[in-house]
Parts: sequence; C-alpha cells; structure tokens
Amino acid sequence: MDDGEIGTMQSMGMAPRPEVEIEVDAIQRPQQARPNMVIIRVNEDIEDMTLAAGNRVERYSFIAGNRYEVPIYIANELEAVGKLWH
Repeated sequence: MDDGEIGTMQSMGMAPRPEVEIEVDAIQRPQQARPNMVIIRVNEDIEDMTLAAGNRVERYSFIAGNRYEVPIYIANELEAVGKLWH
C-alpha cells in the first residue's frame, strides 16, 4: 500500500468481526430469587414518575438503557404505556 492510499481492514491484515445479533428481554428475572421483582430497561428517560400504590405515592426516575430491579407492578405500568425497552 502506498502512502496516502486508504486501505481496508483486510489489506491491513485485520479481519472484520462477524456481525452478532444480540437479543435483550424487556423484562428479566433477577439472578437471585426475589419474589415480585423483575429487571427492566426503559426506552426513554423518565423523570419523577408518580405512581399511587395503595395509600402511598411512589416516585421513580429512570435513565434509558440502564437496568433497574423493580416490583412487577411497576414493570406492568411501564409496559402498559409503551416505556419498556424491547
């Protein structure tokens, strides 16, 4: 290859990695058995989400792509409004 010539990965002795497809479940069970808890990822940032649970009010904030362990009812609420990452 001459100076100034643009080379490919193969011409520089590097083989490209094959494309790998990775599937991510929207909801996963935690590794340690914790009843009524699931691991989720949201598809967009959510700031100060309010959810009434019985006589109490709960507030949550999530950052898109991060994994969170939450009670199943939170995951169900987020799924119902299309906020879980699939």
